[in-house]
Amino acid sequence: MTVFFFIKYFLKDFHQYFDKISNCNAIFTFDLEDSLLEIGSESKTSFIKQKYRDILRFLLCNYPAILKYPIAVRVNHPDTIEFQKDLAVLETLNFVNWNTIILPKIESSKSVSKAISDLKSHQVNFENIGILIESEKGVINLNNIIKEATPDVKYVFFGHADYNLDRKILPFKHQLDEEYWDWVQRLLDILQSEDLTFINSPCLYLKDKKLFLYNLHKLSQFNFKKIGQLTLSLEQSFLCQKTSGINRSFSNLKKRKEKRSVVKYARELTDIYKDQSSEKSFSISENHYLICPQEYKMANEFLKARTWTS
Repeated sequence: MTVFFFIKYFLKDFHQYFDKISNCNAIFTFDLEDSLLEIGSESKTSFIKQKYRDILRFLLCNYPAILKYPIAVRVNHPDTIEFQKDLAVLETLNFVNWNTIILPKIESSKSVSKAISDLKSHQVNFENIGILIESEKGVINLNNIIKEATPDVKYVFFGHADYNLDRKILPFKHQLDEEYWDWVQRLLDILQSEDLTFINSPCLYLKDKKLFLYNLHKLSQFNFKKIGQLTLSLEQSFLCQKTSGINRSFSNLKKRKEKRSVVKYARELTDIYKDQSSEKSFSISENHYLICPQEYKMANEFLKARTWTS
């Protein structure tokens, strides 16, 4: 199984952290996109992104050991100024051979072609391109996107957080919901005749080992040769290496789903999110659920709409 592991490259003790994670069989992935933003402030978001571009450049210039391993980076959408800033930094790292450049929020083949052309003109060295499908429009256009894609495109990622937001769903659907797997099936049906690898969306319940194993079990049930997983922790990454040994009952998982009103859920989620640390676009609840900015935005919109209509 191909594993893309979003690593914590912003840690002060990164050397020790990387020594700890380096023995897992994953493509170590840096993020310059959704994990770096300040909701409601484009100027602060731009500042944060530039700060972390500088951190990325510093690490790769001063910690050459990481270059012995496959590495990837998720850049910003090809049609944004932030992508142009990403290019400027990546161009200075011409000694790096990226295993994969991940393009987010893809809805057309034009965006993919533009990004690849820009990367090559800036002499960014890469082996593969991955595209992230994160909206209904992206799903609808996926067949045309991959038909018109260059051979550089090897991976199709699913981003279920943005997809939930695009569908105006609250609470978000995750790997415990059958609807989530209907979405995955829909994508795999489109990719069936293509020589591409599908990369499943990350599991946001960071400490829930049983749920993550259930997620891997569900992936294994699809009749699709090339499937991979995005991970958010070392434990998740290691579990992906044990897919052949998954043979257990998951019957109690669905009983654990919480039943509460959408209003209460939205209020609790936004309260937790507002207490987040600075320069992070996410927050983590007491039960180790990662509250992503997309769900916070959806919950906030829901509560505002309810206020206006009440």
